[in-house]
Amino acid sequence: MDYYYQSLKILVVDDHMMMRTMVKQHLQSLGFNDVETANDGQEALDELHHAHSIGNPFNVVFLDWHMPNVEGYDVLKACRSKNEFNHTAFIMLTAEQEEKNVLKAIQAGSTSYLVKPVSKEAIEKNMKKIFEWLKKKTSTPQSNTK
Repeated sequence: MDYYYQSLKILVVDDHMMMRTMVKQHLQSLGFNDVETANDGQEALDELHHAHSIGNPFNVVFLDWHMPNVEGYDVLKACRSKNEFNHTAFIMLTAEQEEKNVLKAIQAGSTSYLVKPVSKEAIEKNMKKIFEWLKKKTSTPQSNTK
């Protein structure tokens, strides 16, 4: 994998410490070094806005659906309503596996969807797809598509 792929800035958002830790460890074992975590949706929104304001935005966000304060689905909708997050990939990482919920997340702008529990192999396969999505987004001038 090339340097750009491994230099992606990633945020893992989950209210369960074990899940945050596991996903972060899987990502780091795949060569991703810039992985941060947030405990809930409000902390995620704060981190996302701060990173963007200092010119160092997150490339990829793993979002749990059900969390206290602000749910992951609401974080997704809030971010997708702003152009500043058009080049950010959002991956719903959740136990929600009903087709209607998957469709709801995709319609709200989720780039991808992973069902818990998730393996290192599933994360790796998904990150390769996300990398291709990011390459298309960055090669399209001022793209407003999701």
